[in-house]
Amino acid sequence: MDDYLKTSGKKIRDFLKSDDPFVKIKGPAANFRENRFCCLCWPTPAKRVRLLKNYFLSMLAFVAPTSDLKTFIFRLMGVKIGKNVEFAVWVSIEPSFPELVSIDDNALIGLGVQIATHEMTHSSLRIGRVKIGKNAVIGGGTIIRGGVTVGDNAVTGIGAVVLNDVAPGTTVVGNPARPLAEVLAENDD
Repeated sequence: MDDYLKTSGKKIRDFLKSDDPFVKIKGPAANFRENRFCCLCWPTPAKRVRLLKNYFLSMLAFVAPTSDLKTFIFRLMGVKIGKNVEFAVWVSIEPSFPELVSIDDNALIGLGVQIATHEMTHSSLRIGRVKIGKNAVIGGGTIIRGGVTVGDNAVTGIGAVVLNDVAPGTTVVGNPARPLAEVLAENDD
């Protein structure tokens, strides 16, 4: 098991140094009940303190009354944020790996948006980057999965669950999110 943990930990460290969109690790390392996840992602006390700090900062940003204050707090967490980005209330950026989130200039992040950088199942752990392009509009209640890029000038509808990349200039809606033109074509039939 120790060799497995070392190998999995190396995969995570290599991913964090790379430009890959995500890494997926299968096997017992993802077993949260055995605390393997924490050992892999935050192997030292200093990294666990950083996680705790980011958790409190994310809660503060969640209730912060202004977009400028949210931007300041998210930047303290390590999120890369461009110019003129606007955040509505109750936006949540997961505190585990905020450095994997980048939001380009003039993006608008709507009410109650959730941005995740990792997810676990019973048999796997997935960690991924989230990139939101220039002039993108993320509709209220949208959930964005790690490993996803929302292109420049793209729009997500209210409550969209974005599991895959969104092409530049595309509007997506639904759960899972699909291009609006595709959904409208189905409804015309």
